[in-house]
Amino acid sequence: YLRVRERNRFQALNRAIQSSGGTLFALLDAGMKLHPDFTERASNVFGNDAVAVAFTNILGEKLAADVFRMIDGNWIFSVEGLFLAPQIPEVFLGRKLAFLDVGGFKSFDAEFLAMREFVLRQILKGWQLRIDPSLEIDPALSNPQWSDAEKDEALKNYASAKLIVELDE
Repeated sequence: YLRVRERNRFQALNRAIQSSGGTLFALLDAGMKLHPDFTERASNVFGNDAVAVAFTNILGEKLAADVFRMIDGNWIFSVEGLFLAPQIPEVFLGRKLAFLDVGGFKSFDAEFLAMREFVLRQILKGWQLRIDPSLEIDPALSNPQWSDAEKDEALKNYASAKLIVELDE
């Protein structure tokens, strides 16, 4: 657990990732759950040393089709799709070395640009992007066994996790 005082969410993410001890990291939202074989699958995706970022099933089929193109059975990143997609979620797996190589996230008043700009800087440095829908993450509030009280608590934690950086004085 790392408490940061940065007022900007992306500065806080930069600090957290820089402070992490591993070679790979995952940016997740509160309440998300990883499938039991997630770590093994993630290691396979990052077996190629040039991979900087891997998107998971959270990207969704429609957005995945916008940002990546299927060519000869492989998902290939599309720069055009990066700008046509309505948003690029900040839920992904990353290689810490690549993240540090490009200087992490830059701060933007228009937050929807931050992820696009981050991805472009990685491509310009020669890093690769991947998508692997088999990297399954259950989104917050997806557990059908949760009671209404548990869903309310998860939603409250989700909102707190998103807002804590901007609200902490």
